[in-house]
Amino acid sequence: MSAPVACQLLMELANARMPRPTPSFLFSCLDPARWRAVLLACNLLDDHLPLIHHLIFGFSYNSSISTNTSRIHPNLRSAIDDPSAVLDIFNKEVERGRYLGPFSFDQIEFLLGRPFISHPVGLVNKSNGKKRLVENLSFPYLPDDPSLNSLTSHADFSLNWGGFKDAVHLVVTAPHGSQGATIDWKEAFRTLGIRPDEWWMGIVHLDDRAWIDRCSKFGAQISSFNFELVAAAFAAIFHFVFSSGLLIYWVDDDLIRRIPSNISPHPSPLPPWSYSFSIDDVVNLGSALNAVFPPEKRHDFSFTSRYIGYLWHWDTKEVKLPEDKRISTRDLAISLLSTPFIHLDDVRSLIGKLGHCAMVLPLGRKHLRSLYTLQTQMEKSPYSNSRSRWKWGHLQRGDLSWWLASLNTPDIGMKLCSHITPSDTFSLFTDASSLYGVGIIINDKFDLFKLCDDWQNSGEDTRDIGWAEFVAIELIVYFVLSTYNLHDVHLLVHTDNQGVIGAWAKRSSRSPEQNEVLGRILSLLLPRACFLSLEYVPSADNPADSPSRGRSPVGFFRNSFSGFPKNLVNVLRRPVGPLI
Repeated sequence: MSAPVACQLLMELANARMPRPTPSFLFSCLDPARWRAVLLACNLLDDHLPLIHHLIFGFSYNSSISTNTSRIHPNLRSAIDDPSAVLDIFNKEVERGRYLGPFSFDQIEFLLGRPFISHPVGLVNKSNGKKRLVENLSFPYLPDDPSLNSLTSHADFSLNWGGFKDAVHLVVTAPHGSQGATIDWKEAFRTLGIRPDEWWMGIVHLDDRAWIDRCSKFGAQISSFNFELVAAAFAAIFHFVFSSGLLIYWVDDDLIRRIPSNISPHPSPLPPWSYSFSIDDVVNLGSALNAVFPPEKRHDFSFTSRYIGYLWHWDTKEVKLPEDKRISTRDLAISLLSTPFIHLDDVRSLIGKLGHCAMVLPLGRKHLRSLYTLQTQMEKSPYSNSRSRWKWGHLQRGDLSWWLASLNTPDIGMKLCSHITPSDTFSLFTDASSLYGVGIIINDKFDLFKLCDDWQNSGEDTRDIGWAEFVAIELIVYFVLSTYNLHDVHLLVHTDNQGVIGAWAKRSSRSPEQNEVLGRILSLLLPRACFLSLEYVPSADNPADSPSRGRSPVGFFRNSFSGFPKNLVNVLRRPVGPLI
């Protein structure tokens, strides 16, 4: 049975008349009867019973907040200054069945049978010129007056979002001719009804009138966890119906991969391609479940997909920064650097945007460390708040200058290594000893290098054993890449230093000296589209331990690999003469 035919049968099943168990007083855009029928037909119901339960009885804020008297927090200035826009949004919510009201405050207490909480609402401008309602469920920020969000528990929930690494996996494992599409759920959180016994937690008000909000809110921390149940169930149904496709999601944004259905037995099939399903088939599957994917928020299958703020190129195995992201981040950096002072909110915003860019510009990670240091200093200062002004330091200005130079270049991105798992061609081990030097093992050969007497003094910062361990990684990467002229290879290096492994995972170190080494390693890997993984090995099991102490390891042959990194010529040298 083809995927479109299977999808049509599921639609007919979902549209068939069946009892609707949803209580009439509970709002639910997603019909539990439809979801139950489709999950049952796909033999997936047992795995997603919690979703059906919540669709029938309502989702929870999962907050332990309580109150003995109604708490009506004042709205934000943006709402106070434009009450007509707020009222217009409230009226539309009433028309959609998501709000009940308006009522007086006394009527709300009578209807709910208890005191209630009304959090501040405000307005923000959308890119299309319209106003969006925002609600601050983290207010007030006081220890003795906790908010709904501050008392929300996530302990019983999990998030399985498909982030950057998952998208990389999807792209690099895609056969030749694969394409991607993206869809976005319409008002995802607002499709979920809240349990009626928790309506009192989410009242909204304008002047002396109040409305009951029966839906999940964008300002609630629990909303993403609640929607995870929906997103995971839809992904499971998708994979059942479109067995050759793959779908990952980041909250309500889905990235879908399809592969050619006419792939020949040969490694490199040739076009023209044909595919077993289309974007319309996916949308129709959503329709069977009352899930809406607006046309303006979905993008058809192509060889380039925009997902989580990046451009993914399926044919060339590349990921790039969209031009609008590059320009907006560059302009923000220019604006902030043009003034002598910086606010904490601006530092946070800048770090967030530059961190996003650093995912496709890995060298940028080491140029974020000074900004993180500044943020920490501002947050720990007893005199600091979000609007406190701090003076730029020379380290921050230096790093931002690097960022500005990098962001001035269009088409920022990187070629992806096409291998998810490390190559088994190489067996690589490194170690360092402060009393002697560095040892490396490449398959059955070893080499070693003695540290100079003043290796710990760099002239600006002090080097330590962590730096030497990082240099060992640099040396083995340098020799493996140059000796074997490698491209598009995933290397696995074993080390007994957990600090190095942690810094490499973050692509950043607290030590400026280690950061320099880390940057040089990336500069070796990126032009060759190679990837490096580090794995811990106990010192007792590390064959590179002996050469790092000036001794020959048992079972390995001495080899002087040709070449040497120029940055290390004044720090390391090969020993002359026989070894122990």
